[in-house]
Amino acid sequence: MNSHADVQYKQACPSCRGQGAANEVTMRNYQRTITYVCSTCMKTWTATDQVPLDLMGEERQPSR
Repeated sequence: MNSHADVQYKQACPSCRGQGAANEVTMRNYQRTITYVCSTCMKTWTATDQVPLDLMGEERQPSR
């Protein structure tokens, strides 16, 4: 069974028909950079996205 996290960290390789697995994840200023490596051609690539505050463990304060 694949979880949401499994699907999120396996992307199609931009160089071949293989699938990349997350090899390294870095965080900086709520920006996540994931380095993938393809299981078929062994090439690497990166993807960057913004991480929502609720995933960072930040509690939202009620607005007044």
